[in-house]
Amino acid sequence: MACFAFCASGAQPPSPERATSNHASRPILLTDAVPSLSATPQLVTLGASIWLQVNQDPASYQTGVIDVLAMLDYLARQGVPPWAILDFEEPFFANLKKAGSEERKRSLDSMLLALREAKKCYPGVKWGFYGLPNLDFWVGGKGWAELDAATRADALAKAEAACRELVAEADWLSVSVYDFYDPTMVRPGSTTSIRGTPELSVRNGIAWRTEAIQLARKLANGRPVIPMVSPYWAPGGIAPSCQLIPPADFLARQVKPCIDAGASGFAMYTGYTYRIARVTSSEPDPPRTERSYGQSEWRTAFVKDFFGGTTPLDWSAPEVRKRLEQELTSVVLDRLRAIDRAIDMAMLSNQPAPEPTR
Repeated sequence: MACFAFCASGAQPPSPERATSNHASRPILLTDAVPSLSATPQLVTLGASIWLQVNQDPASYQTGVIDVLAMLDYLARQGVPPWAILDFEEPFFANLKKAGSEERKRSLDSMLLALREAKKCYPGVKWGFYGLPNLDFWVGGKGWAELDAATRADALAKAEAACRELVAEADWLSVSVYDFYDPTMVRPGSTTSIRGTPELSVRNGIAWRTEAIQLARKLANGRPVIPMVSPYWAPGGIAPSCQLIPPADFLARQVKPCIDAGASGFAMYTGYTYRIARVTSSEPDPPRTERSYGQSEWRTAFVKDFFGGTTPLDWSAPEVRKRLEQELTSVVLDRLRAIDRAIDMAMLSNQPAPEPTR
């Protein structure tokens, strides 16, 4: 991740307190990576900061319990920036939904211990959990724009109950609002198609993001709600995974609904530093690589997005790595600037977000 490079160089990633004067009271802008360190001054000018992702240990995927000592050892080897996310997903999200179960108690206690120890060791860092509250995109086979009031309220109540104790102790809340469904891939009657129409798939995504932000704001009680957005299609839905989402769609479907719902800012996830290392490596994908999210998919995406459809003869060539660093840094900065402009437009319209009512 980019923060590794900051630490190695002896520099510190820009913090919210170091934002330029014209951003002093603005919403929060975060990113996980800037592949080219030469772009750091531009990040500072934007008033953006680096956030650190802390992944779960391999054994926890089976146990549902975090190895907190291993986590602290990892953190001790990093330069921890002012914003950090504990990313504990599988089987933690599923266990949290098992009300009254031993699995829930075990995972809940472990996640709370990890958060408390992280806060104790790094009191100057703002800590949060990735993806909490966690709303399923589909509820009973329907999207959020299609749900009746009773079903919607029940789904929100269950999501709140699953994570209430955890988010109560977090410094910031970060729901994930990635785009998983490309409306151009609606094929009526196809088993690999999104249900409904292209328009309905967009409406469902916007409704899902709006409800997630509103619920997070309710639980945050004034603390920052900073959703995770991504410039490319996420795996797990129906879309060309890893390929860039058109900028206008990124803004209309991920960013604007969150602004309208009252988000405090945005945290952009890319993983680009790691992706460059993977596509330029001759080693196979590591264990637990997510389906449609491995070396092959990333190479396909980069060929389409940055190499004009022509596959490099040698992915390990230095010029390939350099080009990817330049291209992906441009993506990060361009999307941050676009978010910044969208926030400016919303502030100029002077339409405050409605207060969360649930």
